[in-house]
Amino acid sequence: VARVVGFNKKPGLDVYYAADVCYAEKVANEKGFFYKLTPRYKHYAQFEKAVFQTGKPTKLLMLTPHQIAHFKKHYATEASRFYMLPPEIAQDRKYDKQIPNARQIYREKNQIPQSAYLLLQVGSDFKRKGVDRTLRAMAALPEEIKKNTLLMVVGQDKPEKYQRLANTLGIGKQVSFFSGRNDVAELMAAADILMHPAYQEAAGIVLLEAITAGLPIIVTEVCGYASFIADAQCGIVIREPFEQKTLDSALSESLQNKQQLKNWAEKARHFADTEDLYSLPEKAA
Repeated sequence: VARVVGFNKKPGLDVYYAADVCYAEKVANEKGFFYKLTPRYKHYAQFEKAVFQTGKPTKLLMLTPHQIAHFKKHYATEASRFYMLPPEIAQDRKYDKQIPNARQIYREKNQIPQSAYLLLQVGSDFKRKGVDRTLRAMAALPEEIKKNTLLMVVGQDKPEKYQRLANTLGIGKQVSFFSGRNDVAELMAAADILMHPAYQEAAGIVLLEAITAGLPIIVTEVCGYASFIADAQCGIVIREPFEQKTLDSALSESLQNKQQLKNWAEKARHFADTEDLYSLPEKAA
């Protein structure tokens, strides 16, 4: 073959598409000494090193500056080997592809009162995506706002643990879990805020889908695409180290300021119209 392109890290690649986080960084942050003695660690560490260590010829297609910083930190990888790619958002996700009065119509379709605040969280692996953080922030809202707030969580995972937490926090009846839906674009049109307080996220394509939908976002800084929210000025980026009270305040203040939500939505739509969030495959090729 003329070229070998890898979507997983392995020796001998000409090009690697980095859709994953830096394994060495993840181990440093999350694992203990004994984990490094396992065959699993030795395998993945060896394969990552074979791609990123200094002197290797592999060209590296990257999604976020976060990733580049972590790989440089652990392997001193040459800057010339990294190629930043734009995101890939389907054009049909854009706000201008929605039907007129989308918010009102999709709220009626989903039995959501027009006066309610609707929070949306989208993504599988609820633990990693910080669904517990969202539930705690919702429960910390002022009483008048909290009783008028709904949360919809869409993603593949077992919701029982999080439903129990919602019940314990006194918001169980206001939270709905869905294993998967094909109308996420409609839910984004109906929602007030996308919540994404993840513990770890290499990129976070849903963040950009929300931007193109004109939906304000509250996101943690660890997410690779969090910088887009800062650049677009269409929400709040929760800085590291994470503190729950910071997220609580961000959500409370956002819901109490309807003009701010409106401004964020307008800036998100402007960003979707003026920035390249769509051409990843063409640029990669």
